Amino acid sequence: MAVTVKELREVLMYDPGNIKPGGTDMQKYNVNESIQNQKEYCATKGYSQVAPRDGICGNCGLQIYSVVYHEPNNFQKSFGMQGWVTGVSTEESKMLVIGCPHCRHSFIRLAPA
Repeated sequence: MAVTVKELREVLMYDPGNIKPGGTDMQKYNVNESIQNQKEYCATKGYSQVAPRDGICGNCGLQIYSVVYHEPNNFQKSFGMQGWVTGVSTEESKMLVIGCPHCRHSFIRLAPA
């Protein structure tokens, strides 16, 4: 799905992969509610919905609206890094979701000039 310049401006203001390491900060994760939020947000703003309609990333196969815990590898552990979670919370789904928070795959395909 092509993205307009108007959509891209808003997209650049939000990075869906910007999840704080170390916890969810008690964020709410609800797949059905998040899918509905994203659908309503795009309809209200007149934007194309670039996130998968079912929330499943076509690249990694994970549900973008649910929490996934990531275990650090040995290199990361050697620097004291702890595990982290990724996912688009219900609150974050009220903004334009442009990529998978788990694998960083972009859902945006720019229209040719």
